[in-house]
Amino acid sequence: MLISQSQHPIRAIELTPGIYVQTGLPQAYIPALRSGFAQYPANPRWSALKFQAWKTGRQLRQAHDRGAATIGSGDRTFILTDGSQRSAHPASERVSEISKSGRSWVHSPC
Repeated sequence: MLISQSQHPIRAIELTPGIYVQTGLPQAYIPALRSGFAQYPANPRWSALKFQAWKTGRQLRQAHDRGAATIGSGDRTFILTDGSQRSAHPASERVSEISKSGRSWVHSPC
């Protein structure tokens, strides 16, 4: 079943205390996104979409750790510091995409 973008508006969620990311993910996938950002291992019982949310959280953490993203001082959201954030796995780009919206990170499910 295809989920339209209008059913899940983009909203800011708290990844860890004080760090936010804007996402259009359904509420059911937010814990997996947080788990990936916190560098917990993936749950083998997760669906493919929950695994993708976990992987996106992991990519956000890796971008932050290598300096490709920082945390904004005002609103505490991710800020892109270099213009080239692309996944190394083309399959992951079909399921979800991290794009730059304004100056904060936005996760948009396809």
